[in-house]
Amino acid sequence: MDLEFIFTFSLLVAISSYVYGAILIQPNKPLGWWYKLLNNLIGYDRGKGAKRKEPIAILFDPLVNCLPCIAGQTALWSYLFFYWKDYQLSEHFMVIVVSIFLIDGIQMLWQKMGKS
Repeated sequence: MDLEFIFTFSLLVAISSYVYGAILIQPNKPLGWWYKLLNNLIGYDRGKGAKRKEPIAILFDPLVNCLPCIAGQTALWSYLFFYWKDYQLSEHFMVIVVSIFLIDGIQMLWQKMGKS
């Protein structure tokens, strides 16, 4: 298991997931339409009562509404895409875990920088 690879790959996943989930899909940003589309199709009803559309609403969080979920999904699928020929289960598992851990750190750091 190559720890340098795991950290580097996970950091790239976490940064790209943060940029996607916290910046690009926000209203009036380049992918704001994507969030709005998914919200209308499988997300939350924003009207009276704010009820979730079940059972397909479970897809909403990992696609656009939960940064750790986005990072985990990105790590899961990108590792499979890039390394399916040399697949290692333990390395794959670690990439997912470290990506989720790092995106939480990036989110906390970004929030602290915004308060300064």
